[in-house]
Amino acid sequence: MSSLADLPLEQFSKLADSLVDEMTGYIPEPWQNLTSNLQWSDQELKTAKEELMKIIIEAVHYTDSQKLDALKNIYDGDKSDYIVHCISSRKLDIAKALLKQHNASVKPVLDDFDWKVKWILGNSSSTVMKYPLISVDLYTLSHENNESDSVSVELTKSELDSFIETLEEQYNKF
Repeated sequence: MSSLADLPLEQFSKLADSLVDEMTGYIPEPWQNLTSNLQWSDQELKTAKEELMKIIIEAVHYTDSQKLDALKNIYDGDKSDYIVHCISSRKLDIAKALLKQHNASVKPVLDDFDWKVKWILGNSSSTVMKYPLISVDLYTLSHENNESDSVSVELTKSELDSFIETLEEQYNKF
């Protein structure tokens, strides 16, 4: 195939792990650090990354071990075994990341959330009020601008219960 076939197993495995880390949202070691002693051009690096990414994405769709074992024919010996091992051990993480990426390309997707409980002691209409209020920050991922947008809401306990119930209903639909 490409220059990936000529790599020693140690460097090949580091590149594969770094790519899977990048795909699944972990902070990978930069590819430039991993390939600095290879004297690859930017185009060769891009091609190698695309090639490995294509193999990983295709392999995630395989459901049985026979199809996954077919990956062993892509590279010689230990490299093929390593690809199968790498994909098998992190298949669920890779599939979730690919699904999230696909959904974000269609519409904004809830990526993360944060919450805080506040104790409100008063407001403009009454000098003394004591009730809890929750502040929820929702972070959405959008493929259009490759940024995470946030929405902040403050809810009382009854509003929060209703909000959670609505989210659970939507989740159960899928």
